[in-house]
Amino acid sequence: MSEFEESLDRTRSIEWDSSSDSKRSQVRLFQEYLRRAALWAAEFKAPEWPFYDIAKSVVPDFRAPETRVQEALSSIPEGGTFYTFKTIEWSLHFAALRDRESRLSDHRNPFEPLILIYERGSMVNLSPAGFIEIGHYSLPKKDPEKCRQLKPMSNLSEQSLSEIDKNQH
Repeated sequence: MSEFEESLDRTRSIEWDSSSDSKRSQVRLFQEYLRRAALWAAEFKAPEWPFYDIAKSVVPDFRAPETRVQEALSSIPEGGTFYTFKTIEWSLHFAALRDRESRLSDHRNPFEPLILIYERGSMVNLSPAGFIEIGHYSLPKKDPEKCRQLKPMSNLSEQSLSEIDKNQH
């Protein structure tokens, strides 16, 4: 199965449940997204931060099939945040590009941590004040250069993320 098809299936199967008790792991996952996105931004000179269309930065005229992208976006419930919709859309374009461009396979998928946040029950957004919102948490928007220096998250398994959440009390 292609990465694009896997991403579609995964997006459609997300159970959007904000009552999840996995807040600490979601914050840590978001830090990992920032780290990865900052690495991509440095390499491909992304014009926006912290949310942006990485596939468009790499190959500006490449897009995943629009009808398939819209199909996945229709699975997001009403009330979904702007950046949740956009990051899922961009993750699908990115997955389709990775299927086409073998040179991208060596780079870590920057959207994987965001998809895990969604699977763990939260959405993301950027507040008018410039804070990043993850569920009920607000984090300051960090400079990409600082984000590249964040400690990599080496294990994104369910067991590892549950362990992070278990230690939040």
